[in-house]
Amino acid sequence: MSEDEVARSTDCFPIEFRDMKERRRVLAGADVVADLVIGDVFYRAQVEHELRAKLLRLRQKAGGVLSDKALLLRLMVDSISTFCTLFRHGLVLAGAEPAFEKRQVIDLAAGRLESSPPPSILCSTCVRRRSNRATSIRRSCSGDT
Repeated sequence: MSEDEVARSTDCFPIEFRDMKERRRVLAGADVVADLVIGDVFYRAQVEHELRAKLLRLRQKAGGVLSDKALLLRLMVDSISTFCTLFRHGLVLAGAEPAFEKRQVIDLAAGRLESSPPPSILCSTCVRRRSNRATSIRRSCSGDT
């Protein structure tokens, strides 16, 4: 893409360009992302659209696996990265500094909502990281003690 195409694409891909601005590393050449202006109207619209669409999709998929704990856990684990990214962007829109670690994003989102993170989300992040705590958290997620 040319620099002009990049500048004219921020309304179509505001989440992606915001991520690029926050996490970029220029290896060679001009920094074509540094001066991009990303409109909050487009950014807010994409974050809201993506959150609603992904939640709807997650509910649809979960409906088909509710009776199978292993498949439900797999679905949660597969979904955590997407939702953490969208939670991070929602937090930015609410005025928070961007966080990039999944656990930090979950804790910040729970703090904004004045609640504790649901055990299923914590379970999913631990399994995803292959944490030593994953087994005990998985038991608490499934209701086993």
